[in-house]
Formats: sequence, C-alpha cells, structure tokens
Amino acid sequence: MASSSGHVYVGKFSSDNNFWVAHPVNAKKAIHKATVTCVRFDPMSSRVICSASLDGTVQITSSFYEELDAASTAGPFGSVTSYGENLLTINCNGWINSLSFSPSGKALCYVTHDCELNFLDVTEIAGGNKKPKSEKLLHTGNPHLSCVYIDEDKLVATGYDKVPILYK
Repeated sequence: MASSSGHVYVGKFSSDNNFWVAHPVNAKKAIHKATVTCVRFDPMSSRVICSASLDGTVQITSSFYEELDAASTAGPFGSVTSYGENLLTINCNGWINSLSFSPSGKALCYVTHDCELNFLDVTEIAGGNKKPKSEKLLHTGNPHLSCVYIDEDKLVATGYDKVPILYK
C-alpha cells in the first residue's frame, strides 16, 4: 500500500485478530520524501517491492516474510531473505506516475511526468550491480499515467493523450 507520508506498507494477515494488519517496509523512516504514487511486488517471488513517488525516485526494497515467501524462489529476486533493505534507488528528473514489472520479473518500466519511459534490466540489481543503466524513451505527447507489461517485450502505456500506446 502507498501513502502520502512516503511510507510503503505490506499487509499481513493476523490470525490472532482475524484481520489484515499493515506493516511499514521500513519502520524507522519513510522510504520516500513525498507521496507514493505506485507500488508493485516482484511478480515471480514477491520478495521485493518497487515503489514510485512524487519525490522523483523509484525504490526497490526487500519485503521477505519467511512464513509467506519461503517457497517462492523464482525470478531474479528469489534469493532475497531480508525485510526493509533498500536494494536500489533511482533518481529521475520528474515525479513517477506508474511502474510495471515484466511477467518474468526481469524488466521494470517506469513512466515519469516529463514524458519519459524508462526500461531497466533488474537482473543486474539481483546480481549485485547497484548502478544499472536504464534505457530511456521520450514520448512526444502528453505524460503517461499508467503502464503495464502484456508480454515480456510488450508494454501498454496510456495517459493524458487518452490513447493506449503499445511499445515493443
């Protein structure tokens, strides 16, 4: 879950109380300095959370719960065994409207309010590279507000132009 305080929360079911309880990914301080606009789990293992914010950063943070995630070891983040550890911070020129993982979890796309689409190979992060390079694509229309991978190499983005655009 995202919040205007800059925190990112993960819900965990409490059988003692019979309802879901939200736990901050980092209890000591907010991950972002402004409102969080988008949060996505790694689709293969759910061991990391990627969050985007109005502060112009994308954060990839570990979110491993042993009792929930022990069996899910697929994808580039299948070996993550910590909770609340910042794996990567990406700074952008404008705020980030949306982000999306590819179905395999190997690629990440985030769209910024300055009309950029940024594509990042996250296998480099899982391999220990703290400074992976993203490929930027400038959209000549208005900013995209949402993006979603429909296949490993196909992304649909839409926004203020009110027209979905397919990127390959």
